[in-house]
Amino acid sequence: MAFLVTFSETVTGVDRTDFSLTTTSGTAAGTVPQVTGSGASYTVTVGNISGNGSLRLDLKGSGTGIVDAVGNPAAGYAGGSVHTVAVLTAPGAPTGAQATAGNGQATVTFTAPASDGGSPITRYTATAAPGGATGYCDVPTGSPTGTVCPIAFTGLANGTSYTFTVKATNTVGTGPDSGASGAVVPRLLQISAPAGAVPGMAGAATATLSGGGTACTLQASGGFGAAGAKPPGFDAPNGQFSFTAEHCSGAVQIVLQYPEPLPADVRFRKPDGAGGWFDPQDPATSLGLTLTNNRQTVTYQITDNGRGDADNTPGTIADPLLPVVPLAAPGGAHAIPTLGAWALALLSALLGALGWRRAATIK
Repeated sequence: MAFLVTFSETVTGVDRTDFSLTTTSGTAAGTVPQVTGSGASYTVTVGNISGNGSLRLDLKGSGTGIVDAVGNPAAGYAGGSVHTVAVLTAPGAPTGAQATAGNGQATVTFTAPASDGGSPITRYTATAAPGGATGYCDVPTGSPTGTVCPIAFTGLANGTSYTFTVKATNTVGTGPDSGASGAVVPRLLQISAPAGAVPGMAGAATATLSGGGTACTLQASGGFGAAGAKPPGFDAPNGQFSFTAEHCSGAVQIVLQYPEPLPADVRFRKPDGAGGWFDPQDPATSLGLTLTNNRQTVTYQITDNGRGDADNTPGTIADPLLPVVPLAAPGGAHAIPTLGAWALALLSALLGALGWRRAATIK
């Protein structure tokens, strides 16, 4: 940037120290590194310009050494033109970062910076803590000033608390980070089983977890499937449901939604951890298990390291549950009682006596 300075007559002794820059608005600033010219016309170069606003070039009122042809000193001057300065910079920091968590993922939203640095913002980048994973979104070309876009994160660890910061980028560079968002915890709270996953049923099934604290999360393993071991005297025509939940405290509630009604004579059994089984509906070993009238929704509770928890690691709950029905005799028929050897001998003797008596009567 340069100012053209014109004197009313020829002068000498002009150099860069004779001038000063005055900021008339904003944060504009600069220096005078060079003056060239002669006679009554001089070019004053302004460098190291920074900030945004306006600058005016002034001629100092004293001590300049500028004189006319007869040695009269030049008077100061502060009425020159004002030059607007618009130096492009990196954007400011976004504000209001917030995050919403899902299953292994989170979405980050925010407000645009107060300043875009004089150049449109082209990208926002978010950083997750812990781990340092980054995500970004690009602002469509031609968008109005202040346009933002949500940033999606995937591959986050369920049960881990995360915060996020956001920064903006324009053609000049990348600005500072925003303040951290509030902490969120990605969690898996529902397992969905595809159609046919439940033995003997055609439709899809779901299992939903609640309780256990803000970090409690299901693991992707487990779900509905064929039963492994079965309690003596029972069959499991609809398989079993099993799950593992981590980062839990206290009790969790599980709601199982079956696609079809369970058998009319259904009961429920769980391993007792000692090679046996227990009834979660028995008052003595109850897990508060209930079954709706349509026999499609099962609800029960398990406490970390309590009855029914198959994993004694604090904070981890592992649980298999079997809907079972009593076994019928082979072929579905009931067994016919049989007689022992002494009973058969007695019966033979009685029959023989009856036959002898009849024969005697006929004679």
